[in-house]
Amino acid sequence: MNVELLIATMRSQAAHNLELFATPEVSYLVIDQLPGAGQAYPDCARVVGMQETGLSRSRNRALALARGDIAVLADDDIHHAPQLAAALRDAYTATGADFITFNNGSHRPTASGRLKAHTRRSVLQVSSCLISLRPDAFRDAGLCFDERFGLGAPFGSGEENILLFDAIGCGLKGWHLDLPLVFHEAVSTGYRFTPALAESKGALQWRLFGAAGYLTMLAFAWKKRPLYREQMSFLQFVAAELRGAHRYRQECSHG
Repeated sequence: MNVELLIATMRSQAAHNLELFATPEVSYLVIDQLPGAGQAYPDCARVVGMQETGLSRSRNRALALARGDIAVLADDDIHHAPQLAAALRDAYTATGADFITFNNGSHRPTASGRLKAHTRRSVLQVSSCLISLRPDAFRDAGLCFDERFGLGAPFGSGEENILLFDAIGCGLKGWHLDLPLVFHEAVSTGYRFTPALAESKGALQWRLFGAAGYLTMLAFAWKKRPLYREQMSFLQFVAAELRGAHRYRQECSHG
């Protein structure tokens, strides 16, 4: 099985991260949005320029163009463990999975190596740079990133959770491999609890659960209180979630 990194970058920032292109036994597809003039990538990289912005648009272009049997979603500020390709080949062979997630070694450096089946609930905890998938399975199922979500979109997070949630809903199978295969020091947008993020979470809950999302909004706001209490109150967070859900419903009605 061939393993391909699908790298999303803007203004050719990935060209400066040589460690990203040092992973053994993989190929590289770079989607470079608003590419910088004269930036040179390693010869091993297949680079596609794109003038449209938005992370989900970049990911969708990469999924459409992916050639590998296994694709690994990547950002421009990460690097991978040397055993990435070998570990994923073994895991896909063992499970027959359509997608496999793994650990961020910057946060979880030790692990068991065990495999555990994903559920619609577990995929809501996954960040995009922890995802590998079989592009053919997703293309055959008509699955892609919802371009209303993600950096540069009306709702700035949740696109990867929607993709995997929809994948399980379509009958695709996912597993989590408890190994540290990527290293990413930055804090995810999902952990910066601002009013804008709360709105995105409200939109996400409605996108996933419909009217039942009102209940999950309350549960999410209560669970995450320690992470936002310095910025806003519980009721302010819930109000922001409700604004996001309302805005999402308006976008759907106008779309």
